[in-house]
Order: sequence, then C-alpha cells, then structure tokens
Amino acid sequence: MSTQFFKKNAIYLLDSSFFFSTQQIPSNIVGILVITPDILEEIKDPMNKIRIDSLISANKLSIQEGNEIKNSEFLKKFQKYSNIKRLSSADQSLIVLALTLKEENLDKEIIIVTDDYEIQNVSKMLEIVFQPIRNKKIMKIRKYSLKCKACNYIVFNNEDECENCGHQSFYYKKK
Repeated sequence: MSTQFFKKNAIYLLDSSFFFSTQQIPSNIVGILVITPDILEEIKDPMNKIRIDSLISANKLSIQEGNEIKNSEFLKKFQKYSNIKRLSSADQSLIVLALTLKEENLDKEIIIVTDDYEIQNVSKMLEIVFQPIRNKKIMKIRKYSLKCKACNYIVFNNEDECENCGHQSFYYKKK
C-alpha cells in the first residue's frame, strides 16, 4: 500500500480489514487515521495490536466514537432494511462515526477504508466515500430481504421471527 492511497485533506476511518490486509503501513502517511473502540476490540492478534499501539504513540492514529444522535438516526433509518442485520456492531460503529465526522468536518473528505462489501454497500446507500484495500470496489447497491429457512416465507418487516411460521432462523436473499 502506497502513500498515494492517502490524501492529505482527508479523514480515513479504518476497518479491521485494513490491519488484516496490510503487511506494512507506510511511515509517511498523510491524512488523519481513525478507528472506533469496537474496531479495536475486533483486532485480537498481538502483531496488529502492536502496530496500532505504535501508530497511536506516533500520533498517526486516533480512537473515536460517533455520537449517540447519529447512532439513533442510523438505526432508525436502516431498521426497514435487512442489511442492518448483516453489519456487526463494529461495522455499525464505523458508519456512525463516518456520519458524525461528515457533519462536523465539512472541509475534510471522510473515507472509510475497508474490504468488507457490506460496509461498502451501506456506505454507498448513505453516500459515504469508501476505499477498498485489496478487493474491488462495489459498483451498485445490493438490497437483501429476510427469508425463513423453515417455510421460505420472505419477511419484509425486518422482524427476528417469521410472521408465517414463527421460526427464528433467516438467511438473506438478493432482491
């Protein structure tokens, strides 16, 4: 990964996939690098923890959280989409932070750095800029619905339980 990847006047929100995909982080990175506490929690291996600690010590990485209002707005808006169930709490925290920073930093570009296609998908829905690390960037938004594994009923209301048979196990089907 080269420093051309990074722009000076941007804030980069790093998903855990950034640390898993990148062997070496350039020392002359420009821009502001940020992770959330939930992303930090996802990273378990000692080598990446050391890399994160050294970036924090060098003031090249900070840990921030999105505000609760943006979190509530995000959850309320996406309650009707089953995509929300495809995001981990760490993924959601990254998107909420992007929404928060986008509102607070009008002079900076907010970019989520991830290879996670679902984060890219939701980011595209919310018009948040994202940059993949190694994978290709998604080109179009994919929407999903919930389908009961027991009776194949398609659930439209994002409930945890099938309204047809009461079964609780669902899988996602591309619309």
